[in-house]
Amino acid sequence: STAGVLVVVLRPFTRLMSARARVHVRAHGELTGEVARTTRMAMEFRAFGVGDAVADHLRSVSSAVGEGGERIRRLGRFARNVYRDLAVLLLVVAVFVMSTVSKIDVVAFGSVVLLVVRAVNGAQSTYEATVQRRELEPYLTTIRQDLAHLEANQEPTGDRPMDGFRRIVAS
Repeated sequence: STAGVLVVVLRPFTRLMSARARVHVRAHGELTGEVARTTRMAMEFRAFGVGDAVADHLRSVSSAVGEGGERIRRLGRFARNVYRDLAVLLLVVAVFVMSTVSKIDVVAFGSVVLLVVRAVNGAQSTYEATVQRRELEPYLTTIRQDLAHLEANQEPTGDRPMDGFRRIVAS
């Protein structure tokens, strides 16, 4: 129940992280495309004297992509810290409620605290795995889309196996 409350409270963080991760994946893909185009056209850029401007552009795009990734990582760390702090706060509230409701048996109290701490640790591990999955999900989606595109656009292949290669002779 405590873990459920924490997950619900932190749901906006995980949604924001997913949205930012999708934007980051798109930006990363665009950067990759820019690098590929720049590589193909490097000689032309040099010939027309625009190599420095293109390099500056690539540096700024690369920097923006890196900053986006760092924002995602900071948000993930923040969410994890909020989760941990809320769990400790709930534990303190539970201790306070237990102490006001009845006389506390120290052994029973210690057992309850131990169980709650273990439950919170397990829930935090689950939450961290969820955060990591949300961070990586856009990459997996992109890979799946690329694979589906490649499979749908395969070149037709012949229906006979080759025996081997023969010598190629210019005619």
